Amino acid sequence: MKRKLLFAAILIASALGSNLFAQFDAGKVYTIANNNDANMFMQDNNGTSVALGSLNDNSYWKFVSTGNTDCYYIQNATTGKYIQGYTGSEQEVTTGDTGVEYYVKADANGSYSGKYRMSCAANSPHDFSSGTLGLNWKNNNTVQSFASVAGGNPRSAWIVTEATMPNPVPTPNQVDLNSLEQWMTGLNDNIYISQMSLPGAHDAATQSLSIGKCQDKDIAGLWDAGVRVFDLRPTDSGDDCTINHGVLSTGVTLKAALTTINGKLSSYSSEFAIVLMRKESGGDSWASKVKAVIDQFPNVIPFSRNLRLGDVRGKIIVLSRDEFASGYTISYWNDNTTRDVRSANGIDFV
Repeated sequence: MKRKLLFAAILIASALGSNLFAQFDAGKVYTIANNNDANMFMQDNNGTSVALGSLNDNSYWKFVSTGNTDCYYIQNATTGKYIQGYTGSEQEVTTGDTGVEYYVKADANGSYSGKYRMSCAANSPHDFSSGTLGLNWKNNNTVQSFASVAGGNPRSAWIVTEATMPNPVPTPNQVDLNSLEQWMTGLNDNIYISQMSLPGAHDAATQSLSIGKCQDKDIAGLWDAGVRVFDLRPTDSGDDCTINHGVLSTGVTLKAALTTINGKLSSYSSEFAIVLMRKESGGDSWASKVKAVIDQFPNVIPFSRNLRLGDVRGKIIVLSRDEFASGYTISYWNDNTTRDVRSANGIDFV
């Protein structure tokens, strides 16, 4: 009977695979503190580097299994960024949009028993034997790659603790479809805008065209219909940058479109808008002319994945496929693409 039970247990474990022995629950979040100071938490430093500091909203992490034993993508639960890899020793570790596989394992014995080490799985060795490089607390309170051998280097050992985020994304109230001019009124300020689905208008401002018309309504009419994302194609024609659809002038300028949107925001301060831009035509003066128009609107801001609804009410977020000023440019968006598009700062467009 014992042999049969043992055989059955082996079959069950084989069927379930390595998930039976998963160290981390995919549906939970964790804090990662350093062995040398349990009050120094690993955190995403504004979507760029990995830093150490007091517990804050960016100190919560998910371990997303890659399917390989003890291997995970380490993702920040707030920013959505992943810890990136490294190729040598003493390199400051950054965060990015793409997951990088890490081998994560606790020391089995010794003074660091139960403390975790984390090594980029693309490097060899990465099993915490001699020569392994792993995540390490650097003196300037950033995380670097450094020696991470089981039983040694206390700054390369980490305390991983299951946690509850203090400000979980709340469930929004139902949108009032009878008040599309201000449908965001009932939504909670703490919602991350990167988690919102916003109605948008392709080639807005083309309502007056016969050929090339994509919208029947003008900017104000689109707003009143609930649209909050406006695709505008300014040229360098005139000081106010006339909007085109291809070679066809709409007769509407970028300044006029932004003025209309700004007027709506003045009337409905619960809302915000996103303007997506591309250079439809123009020469070397395009960037400077567009920037001169944008600079006339002090409530225009660039996108950041950390923005919550309460941060952007009354504001216009501008994203451009062509560079006119630092922080506003969308990367990895080719013309005529059929795939989903992700920008360098972590927003998706479909």
